[in-house]
Amino acid sequence: MKSTIAAFVLLVGLCCFAHAQAFSFGLSYDYLSSPQLDNSVRTYNLSRPFVDEKQPFLTSGLGLEGGYLLPSDQSIRFGIKTGYANHRSKRTGTGSTIQLSLNTIDLGLLLHFEKPSLKGGYLDASVSGIVGILSKRVDQEPYLVDGSRLRSYQVGGLLGLSAGYKLRLNERIQLSPFAGMKFAPYFSDGKSEALINQTSTLVEGETFFWKWQLGIRLHLN
Repeated sequence: MKSTIAAFVLLVGLCCFAHAQAFSFGLSYDYLSSPQLDNSVRTYNLSRPFVDEKQPFLTSGLGLEGGYLLPSDQSIRFGIKTGYANHRSKRTGTGSTIQLSLNTIDLGLLLHFEKPSLKGGYLDASVSGIVGILSKRVDQEPYLVDGSRLRSYQVGGLLGLSAGYKLRLNERIQLSPFAGMKFAPYFSDGKSEALINQTSTLVEGETFFWKWQLGIRLHLN
């Protein structure tokens, strides 16, 4: 968490020295819903009724994003965006401490709609590619299988839509609270069930996820 916030502060600092136009940086709370991962965690908990504390779902997370819009006087502008998110699930109980961590990185195209009649309101839509890495730690140590660290990898597409409202601080800087949602169909290497539940054929689940966001963006024009 501290490293993520530090990275965001660094990006904002660099942005303040940039001379290019129409940069934005965002920080958000992300809520993740993934049928495949949820089913794996649910199966893990059901197969261990003797464990007092259940493993939470990989739902809550923190997201960072950055974007750049090409100069234009039109109400619809195009640009590029990138994003990073981390979702964690930690169980601390009798026996051992288990932490699951899902890290995702995306990069793609951004469409921004804004006009004076909206009085600061705007809409963003994006199409991106996304890569995810699911990892596990047991008692703060990496989870090993046959002496090697086990990870699960995902790759796919990401569709995003968000709405926000800009609050002008000065001629160049605006802050905007925003809400958004994302949908990502993806391909998995098939190791997520083995990583979470130490099984390989018990869990069925579609390989996609939904994500809902609440956050704030810094805009530099």
